Amino acid sequence: MFIVRGYLRLSNGSVVIDVKGEDLWGEVSLPRGSRTTGLAISTPHGCVIVIGIDALMGGEKVLIASFLDPLDPATLGIIEGASKSRRISLARNGAILGTLDLSESDLEKMEYVASKTRECMKMQDKPVDLELAAQWFIENFNL
Repeated sequence: MFIVRGYLRLSNGSVVIDVKGEDLWGEVSLPRGSRTTGLAISTPHGCVIVIGIDALMGGEKVLIASFLDPLDPATLGIIEGASKSRRISLARNGAILGTLDLSESDLEKMEYVASKTRECMKMQDKPVDLELAAQWFIENFNL
């Protein structure tokens, strides 16, 4: 599975993972059965929260992954937005391509991952460099 960088944002109270057109090599779609992923990752550049959506791009499975700083107040707003709306959307250059409904289990995982990543940050006792951490993750986890 390939990993493509996405950027999380709030839009009208809903969470959106936006992908830049130049990062894509084909049409992106959310096939039936797409799922969300939540990970707490410790990188050499700090601990990050990874929230992603399984998608298809040019007929290949990809993970559209977004990276969050667990200590950034905006991250808490995004997680709260997901909890309230119970949805997460995928967009390309701002245009919504599809939306997934989040289950109670998805929301619990997101909150658990956020708490574990905050613990990781406290143990490392250094701020995260989000760009370098994202680059490290993509380089080391692309299959």
